[in-house]
This record gives sequence, structure tokens and C-alpha cells, in this order.
Amino acid sequence: RNPIPLYKQKGDVYVDASTNLFSKVDLTAGVAPVNGLGLYAGYNASGYTSRTTTIDSPIITNTKLYRGNMINLGAGYFVPQDISPNLRFEVFGDLGLGQFKNKSTGETNAFFNGKYTRIGIMPNIGYTSSDQIFSIAYSLRACNIRFHSAEINNVPYYSDDYKRYSRKHDYNMMEHAVMARVGSEAVK
Repeated sequence: RNPIPLYKQKGDVYVDASTNLFSKVDLTAGVAPVNGLGLYAGYNASGYTSRTTTIDSPIITNTKLYRGNMINLGAGYFVPQDISPNLRFEVFGDLGLGQFKNKSTGETNAFFNGKYTRIGIMPNIGYTSSDQIFSIAYSLRACNIRFHSAEINNVPYYSDDYKRYSRKHDYNMMEHAVMARVGSEAVK
């Protein structure tokens, strides 16, 4: 998820949290220590579990688990409010460090784990109403993600994933986001 602080001036604080209530959480906080410089740090985690049970004898429950998490850091420039009262522009250098864990138990016990690094640039452009009640913004993260440090104990079981990992470690991505906020200046 793209952080979109829309900093206005020195001392601004940004806090954001989201979840899908079942398998994902995103937490981000940031500050503008001086006019024109914005910082943020975030953490996200997600997971998925699927279970199937055989009806033949012996009865076996097969479980597949996916877990992933990432720490996200950013630093960048923002146009202060005294230069542009309503239009917001900010651009961040963005670094993400994460890991993935895949595990299967039951008829086949296997794992495929690894790490990834995401490096990119993220411009945000937005508008905040004069009364500070409403904000809307568009964000684009252009980045490269590199998978590394894989550990696997059963290559045939994860053959498609392992072939993809072995063939290419780096991927270029563009992540788009649109944000709308309504509320007081302090809480939106």
C-alpha cells in the first residue's frame, strides 16, 4: 500500500493503519522534521492458510500456509503549504525489506522461504480543500523488487515457484493508488 502523507509544513505527523480484518495489517507513521522534508516508516504483514482433508483412509489434513511481512522506509521532498496552499506534491525515495514463508504439511511436508528488497520512487500529487476538511490524491510507486536468500526443502513440490525464482530474481513494478480523506485537520 502506498503511503500518502500529504505533508504541509514542519511538524506534521502522519499515522495510518488498515486491515482487512482477517489476514492483513498495514501500519505507517511519519513526520516532517523540517519544511520540505518528509519521512515515514511502515510495517505490513499478511497471511493465508488453506486446509483440505482427505476422505480416504487414512484421513489426512493437508495445510498450506503463506506468511509475508515487510518494513518500509521513505524519505523525500514535499512542497510546503506556504508555497502551494491547496495543491500538494511530494516525492519519496522508498525502500522495503521483507520476507516470505511458504509451508505445506500433511501428505507433503515442504517449505519455500526467502527475502526480498524493494527500491523505488513514489510521487504523490493531491488537493486539500481550503477548510482542510477534504483531501484527495494520486500516488504512483515505480520500483524494482528483488527476491533473494531462498531456502527450499522440496523443489519438485514448489517446482513452478522455484523455476520462476531461478529464472528471474528482479521485477519492475508500478503500483497506483488513489486516496480520499474527510475529517478535521487533525484526524482524517
